[in-house]
Amino acid sequence: MVTKVERERAALVKAEAAVTEKKKLIAKLEAEELEKNLDKAIKKVGPANALAILEAAGRVKLETAIKRLQGT
Repeated sequence: MVTKVERERAALVKAEAAVTEKKKLIAKLEAEELEKNLDKAIKKVGPANALAILEAAGRVKLETAIKRLQGT
């Protein structure tokens, strides 16, 4: 006979597995969205300019590069 505690424990394990799967799905969807946004940005400025921006951003602090790209 399965006790109430054992049933609840099994339900918890199942729910934790579902949460883990959801987290993986969300991470995958976020990565896909970032790639789409990057592709859109590259199309707007062109591949050569995008590469130049990345190279210049690599030479300065991250915060500085972000501020400049945001126009602040």
